[in-house]
Amino acid sequence: MPFPLFASTACFTPVQDADVEGGPLLWKAVRSAEETLLRIGAPDWGGTVEVHSTIPRGRGLGSSTADVVATARAVAHAFGRRLSPQEIGEIAVAAEAASDSLMFDLPVLFAQREALTLEAFPHSLPPFTLIGADFGGSDVDTLAAPQIRYDARERADFRALRGALRRALHLGDSSLLARVSTASTVINQRYRPIAQVDALLAEHASWGAMGIQVAHSGTVAGVICPLGDMDAAKRAAARLESLGAMEIWRFDVGVC
Repeated sequence: MPFPLFASTACFTPVQDADVEGGPLLWKAVRSAEETLLRIGAPDWGGTVEVHSTIPRGRGLGSSTADVVATARAVAHAFGRRLSPQEIGEIAVAAEAASDSLMFDLPVLFAQREALTLEAFPHSLPPFTLIGADFGGSDVDTLAAPQIRYDARERADFRALRGALRRALHLGDSSLLARVSTASTVINQRYRPIAQVDALLAEHASWGAMGIQVAHSGTVAGVICPLGDMDAAKRAAARLESLGAMEIWRFDVGVC
């Protein structure tokens, strides 16, 4: 979902007959630049990649994908080109092996290791307030984590949740969207648990919150509240703090 508090920006300076350089910490951005140059038909060009990011690393906030997407757009812009979200998704997966779907403006169901858009939803997220939190701990390396193998019942649950998600977006139903997110969180807790999330799942309804959201891998979670419900938002933030959240953020989603 859009997170207005953090951003990654990139600048690319092209140089003909040169390698792409960016330093060892930016190896994914460098790979993104190389893949983009191939994509736009400029394989004889290299250059320098600079990335400036305010996104915390290893938390599940999509920091590496943001760098990769920003770099692909910067390289294309340097050559007067504009890439589609699907093209950038393919570049991102080639660059980092598994990618979030940050390059799309509308919600999508995106196969993060295959760069396949399984479903593009034509509607924006409905409005709600999210109280997000980072519970800290060790940085999470998505690629190093073993892939989850869902059983047959969980796969059936996801099919039902996909249908409910489609309906929630079509109707602009924030409550239904939150229930879908909560159900997905329950499944994720079986494989990549965040200790504090069990309390959020058990208690959130008593604060007036609609549901719970977690990163698929990482240390962040969020409480989905009705838009503008300050009491629910305050109670959620207070509980997150009592559970040891290192940082807490509040922002609105689905509003202009």
